[in-house]
Amino acid sequence: MMYSNYFKGIINEGNALSLSPKCVTTMMNIIHLEGKLAGMNALRDKYDKFNFSREIFKVERKLTDLTGNIPPRQLLERFYKLTQDEK
Repeated sequence: MMYSNYFKGIINEGNALSLSPKCVTTMMNIIHLEGKLAGMNALRDKYDKFNFSREIFKVERKLTDLTGNIPPRQLLERFYKLTQDEK
């Protein structure tokens, strides 16, 4: 939940995120995938009989595709730059 927590912290500080619709959509997808991944990991830990490895790998890969595994601050800076480039 690294990205979700970072975005939450920025918003809770009262900073407005002036991002393009495309960047907001990407951000929401990242938040969704992190939540999905947390839920899948919790189920895997609770129910050893279920094998979530393949599904977890797919979600992690989608998350990596969206974030590039860069730190959240750099990702938000990239979103701001993409928003400026779209204007």
